[in-house]
Amino acid sequence: MEELRARQIADAVKGKLIRGSAEEVAKDVCIDSRNAKNGDLFCAMVGEFNDGHKFMKAAYDNGCRMMLISKEEMAETVPEDCALVLVGDAMYALQELSAWYIARFNMKKIAVTGSVGKTTTRDMIYAILRRGFNAGTSKANLNSETGMPLTLLSFDSSMQAVVIEMGMDALGQISRLTEIARPDVAVITNIGYSHLEKLGTRENIFKAKMEIVEGFDKSKFLVANADDDMLATIDKNKVAYKIIRAGKAEDADVRVSAVENLGQDGIAFDLVCGGESHRVKLKIMGEHNALNAALAAAACKSIGMNFDDIISGLQDIEMTGSRLRFVEAGEVNIIDDAYNAAPESMISALKTLVKSEGKRKIAVLAGMNELGAVSEDSHRRVGREAAKLDLDLMITIGNDASIIAEAAVSEGMERGKMLHFDSRDALADVINDYLKAGDLVLLKASRSYELEKLIDSIKK
Repeated sequence: MEELRARQIADAVKGKLIRGSAEEVAKDVCIDSRNAKNGDLFCAMVGEFNDGHKFMKAAYDNGCRMMLISKEEMAETVPEDCALVLVGDAMYALQELSAWYIARFNMKKIAVTGSVGKTTTRDMIYAILRRGFNAGTSKANLNSETGMPLTLLSFDSSMQAVVIEMGMDALGQISRLTEIARPDVAVITNIGYSHLEKLGTRENIFKAKMEIVEGFDKSKFLVANADDDMLATIDKNKVAYKIIRAGKAEDADVRVSAVENLGQDGIAFDLVCGGESHRVKLKIMGEHNALNAALAAAACKSIGMNFDDIISGLQDIEMTGSRLRFVEAGEVNIIDDAYNAAPESMISALKTLVKSEGKRKIAVLAGMNELGAVSEDSHRRVGREAAKLDLDLMITIGNDASIIAEAAVSEGMERGKMLHFDSRDALADVINDYLKAGDLVLLKASRSYELEKLIDSIKK
């Protein structure tokens, strides 16, 4: 973050400086007192379970000399040299500060959302942007109503283009994020079933994701998955903005075809755009990533990047977190794809497993969360697909994954090739009893299962 003075922050959030120097400087922002350091602005947010005001003294002790607070009576908990800006709500003030801050810069902003694939697509876009611009990106999973503002505040005036991830679990959230960031290009990876438990229908998920184009005019672009049935309903003749469609569909503006799964060596595919066609080979695993690459290419093409830079950028991607990464664990190799899961990505990961090198192919699967009414059908679908693949062993964990096992058996998988455990920890205690030298193990589940913790057990 570029340096901001207390008076600037107070003006930006329409707050009142009730204590300290108007010239006090903040060089970064934090919302967790444990991570506070010298030069930070501490935002004392009030949540369902925690009240940041209780940690003002801890933030001060860690070096913070400026804070956003909403409870004036808590001012007495920190020494008088701490600049305090009083606001109605610290989270809203953080959002307003980030909106004011980012609006000062002349940079292209690409926003990415979608049910699955948004972080990978974001990483791909960033890899491409770096070929033509001084670029910035969201870090880790900072894509929420608090996380995205922190992302925006991490950018600076030297950046010419940035990519921002937007997440949601309710209607209206992306609307607010879009109002704050005001992107030039929006990317929607797909309309899947994640968050169905909270939003009820795919139509509501579609409505929530489409909030990303609120305020768009003819100068703005929406990059949409050409293979998604709901995104296909957007009529380009009835919207104010421009639409670029990317995918396998014949009429896609940026099209992928001849996708080849190379297992642990990655994927290869033809990428066609504007009359140009290139055979692309990426080091990242998973057939579904060909579509993510097309979406990233389309987004960067919309802001004027050339095809050569797009291709070279894609080939230089660095993935965030546990997403189809290859890990060596002694005499066993692991495909760690434990960051998140949906039916399509789980099936794709299983296909990658069987295409990769290994004496035995072992899948360790736990549940897929937030699928609502389609949860059972989605888990059964994965089980049916797993039964068609040449797996040597499938280990399932928890109640939801037991449905995967049941469906695999009904589709013909041998029971002798299956094991089930009630919890990750129960498996961790004995997993090495079932592994042999040369095995290749896939870890795949929703984030809450933290299957990546099995890696340490396998390494022992």
